[in-house]
Amino acid sequence: MQKYSSTMIVFFVNRRGAADDYLRALASGMGADATTMLYVRRHFPSWTDWTAASASFIDNCLKNGIREYKNRWGHPPSALWRVFTSFSTRWQYANDRRVLRRCKPALVVVWNGLKGRSVTLAEAARSLGIPCAFMENGLLPSTTVCDGDGVNALNSMPRSSAFYRQLPPMPVPEPTQLIARPSSISRRASGRNGLPQRYIFIPFQVDSDTQIVLFSPWLADMRALFDTLLELSGQFPQYQFVFKEHPSSKRDYRYLHDLLPPERGFFANEYATQELIEKAEAVITINSTVGIEALLFSKRVIVLGRAFYAIPDLTLAADNAEELKNAISRLQQFAPDEQLRRNFLAYLKNTYLIEGDRRSANEAHCLRVRERLLALAQPRIRATESYEH
Repeated sequence: MQKYSSTMIVFFVNRRGAADDYLRALASGMGADATTMLYVRRHFPSWTDWTAASASFIDNCLKNGIREYKNRWGHPPSALWRVFTSFSTRWQYANDRRVLRRCKPALVVVWNGLKGRSVTLAEAARSLGIPCAFMENGLLPSTTVCDGDGVNALNSMPRSSAFYRQLPPMPVPEPTQLIARPSSISRRASGRNGLPQRYIFIPFQVDSDTQIVLFSPWLADMRALFDTLLELSGQFPQYQFVFKEHPSSKRDYRYLHDLLPPERGFFANEYATQELIEKAEAVITINSTVGIEALLFSKRVIVLGRAFYAIPDLTLAADNAEELKNAISRLQQFAPDEQLRRNFLAYLKNTYLIEGDRRSANEAHCLRVRERLLALAQPRIRATESYEH
């Protein structure tokens, strides 16, 4: 086995893909910091590593895997699948822990870290006191996340209105041109000529994505979201509800289009998301980045799941259908606190996110990522140096 020093930053690459190629490029650019790529090989784990995984961790992985499977395929997995998944999760965890216990790096870098191999590696690292850096596509166009706590609802962005209010007043965020995503499958168009004068925009998300599997406690999937809003739509005749299917989703929801009475709303798949945001009176989302994009355009946002931007006075939140009804009723009396909105977006863009992304990973971007990774690794490096001396 290759030996690693305690000052080394280890990048985990599991398979070929855009994210893996990006991590390889970052690792090769770290230069004198003695970084390496880690391919976790298959070994027979020791009994110590095999039993180190807590029952709650294995159970949570299984529970999340079942929900993802059901959301992806429309039915629950077999009993054999469940047995195999529990066994393979513990096996992967034990293997990852064995490798990390021997190489003792200063930092482990993973992409996303919420499912699959990355979640077992991150948990194994935590059990050994090794910090992780979780990387993901940025929350604003042409940005990247690199966080020591996690991504999405687990990230380290402050959740307190008071935190952002105490920052120096920031200017109005510059207008942003959102990046349109190509659709993975053909989508049924609405056939409508123009958008309603008053409507609420509801963007669908990918059912099997971790945002839904892990961070949507009361809405299991997009059908549940649709059914909830369809039931409420008749109580708010002043609004139409305009939906849009997620372009990256493999699931075709065209059968829902005919369930929505024309006077209550429609699916606007042929419209650009930016136009739908800009012309809407409000946006209802579980926890999509569309919620952040709506804040860029000073829109009212109702959040239905766990999201780091579900902050009092910045957005409204609902944990059940009754709370959602109340939030929609309050829309005309609610507006995001303007200074809070400005400071939140400025902190997100200028402090939390890293400029540039994996599609444009130039030298300046790689240098910014390198600085962030070294900052995350530094506490362990100092602790190791103190112990050795």
